[in-house]
Amino acid sequence: MLSPILFEHGNPKVRCSHVEVMPAMKHSQEDNTKPMLAYYVSGHGFGHATRVIPIVAELIKRNEFGTIIIITSAPPFLFDTLVSTGHAVLRRVNIDVGVIQTDAVSVDRQKTVRALNEFISNGSYDELILNEVQWLQTMQIGMVLMDAPFLPAVAAKQCNIPSTMITNFCFDNIYSSLCTSPTTLESHLLKTIYAAYEQTTYLIKLPGETPLPSFANHVPHTIHRVPLVVRRNAKSSTQVRKELGIPLRSKVILICFGGHQLLEGADGWSFDEIFPDDSWYGLVVGLDMKDLHGERSQRLKALSQTAYLPDYINCSDVILGKIGYGICSEVVAHQKPLIYIKRSGWAEEEGLLNNLMVPYGSGAFEMSYTDFTNGKWTDCIEKAICHRNCKSPRQEITLDGAEKVVDLVGYLMAEHCSIEL
Repeated sequence: MLSPILFEHGNPKVRCSHVEVMPAMKHSQEDNTKPMLAYYVSGHGFGHATRVIPIVAELIKRNEFGTIIIITSAPPFLFDTLVSTGHAVLRRVNIDVGVIQTDAVSVDRQKTVRALNEFISNGSYDELILNEVQWLQTMQIGMVLMDAPFLPAVAAKQCNIPSTMITNFCFDNIYSSLCTSPTTLESHLLKTIYAAYEQTTYLIKLPGETPLPSFANHVPHTIHRVPLVVRRNAKSSTQVRKELGIPLRSKVILICFGGHQLLEGADGWSFDEIFPDDSWYGLVVGLDMKDLHGERSQRLKALSQTAYLPDYINCSDVILGKIGYGICSEVVAHQKPLIYIKRSGWAEEEGLLNNLMVPYGSGAFEMSYTDFTNGKWTDCIEKAICHRNCKSPRQEITLDGAEKVVDLVGYLMAEHCSIEL
């Protein structure tokens, strides 16, 4: 049997740079009859993990595959439910850089380029690829799935294992948008990243897609589109509000935005500025309640960073956050309006707004970062509520993307095997 979290529970391991290589391990006879899958998941933000979760859950449900190994540096708690089934394990490895941010809404271009250079240059990149090649061969992986690091595509290609990118964006677009007039170093880094992504066998596009320059030359039959991959609420709105002590007729805003110094501070804002009237409550992800007293402690409810957000999105009237796949997909699925603070240097936003929120969402309203930090929220909240109540026509989007992805994974594996024969 495989340990639920490889390399973190006493398993023998060998450290090689940023990657830990797993020695050969025994599998049950049943495991050996089904192909194992390696799912490489970016550790940048929670959006990659939140859409991988329903896909892996569906893979497990189908019972057509062996153990699913999730390779990521994302927080382990995100995958607890999957690991608890005994059919998925977590391998903690840094397999990408993502981006470096100066604050909750700004990308630090120079630090991101520096981190990329450290990841790719000085022989470390080749060593990382070699480590993954050895690991994939040892584990006899049937297919490599990715969302959305580039390095695994190279390792899979060297092993002659089919690889499938499942995403709405890749980091080639993010990095190229940060390097519009690239230096010699930046050109080298971009060329390496493009070349890696180009070795991907198949691409499954999710809604909210952005340009994918590395896949421009992929032949059409290797590219597929699916409906929305999204987590759904497990509890009813009534049940969640009862647990939180919020009256059913009250209005609720869910605030899932990193860095809540504004809400934790003692001065500088009032409920009259934050909320339209005294019927409103705020649910705040990651808020430390120790400094809140009186009315604030009654009308602000703290949610753990590990809270299952779809339940709280479903029980809220308005969501406030950043544009990312996780939040956008979940507000679309639960038909809630979104107030967002625009991020600089993040090219994915345009695709999510234009190709997901605008056609399928229940409204997306930009709040300036200045208004956010100054507590001037009322106007945006009222606009969002008015738009929701008007029930503006929107296109319908089906929510069975996870099922369609798993259908495709089985089909593409069979197709690749037939080509090999």
